[in-house]
Amino acid sequence: MTRAEKMQAGRLPGAPYRIDGETIVLREVRVEDADGPYTEWMNDDEIVCFTESRHTSHSRDAIAAYIAARAESPDDLFLAITARNDGAHIGNIKIGPIDWRNRIGDLGLIVGNRRYWGRGIATEAIALITQYAFETVGLHKVTAGCYTPNRAAIRAFEKAGYSQEGVLRAHWLLDGLWTDIVMLGILNPAENRNGA
Repeated sequence: MTRAEKMQAGRLPGAPYRIDGETIVLREVRVEDADGPYTEWMNDDEIVCFTESRHTSHSRDAIAAYIAARAESPDDLFLAITARNDGAHIGNIKIGPIDWRNRIGDLGLIVGNRRYWGRGIATEAIALITQYAFETVGLHKVTAGCYTPNRAAIRAFEKAGYSQEGVLRAHWLLDGLWTDIVMLGILNPAENRNGA
């Protein structure tokens, strides 16, 4: 199915995106965002310590290319997390790649601006994009995986209504140690569990 067909089917509406929350606004990530703090976040060991992105050095051009590729992808919903009061770009959130046959997407996020850590931003962003994924995109389920030491992320997902569905034991190396991954998921509450 092409992007146009998905949009016509009501599954992946085209940009520009704007999802308003209480303290944040989600909008499409723009190539010019690579000139802001985004590139710095991706090269900060503390910020990316619980992501697989930590293994790579990220140039401005690589970040811009990644943004452009996500914008063209028919299977990714990639949004900037911005502060509602001043529009500052404080993080990113993505659902994708989307499995359109089963209507499932995997969610990942990063709150790059440390001033916003511990303020419920991740929970709000997760709740906003999940609601959008269900009500507008038409997904059946959204999933996520978190390193077990990343208790803050696990709590953010749980506060947004996600449940722990399992653990992938000794799944990824973190600081030289095999680390478990907590798998979380949430089902579209408006759907019949026995079919479409």
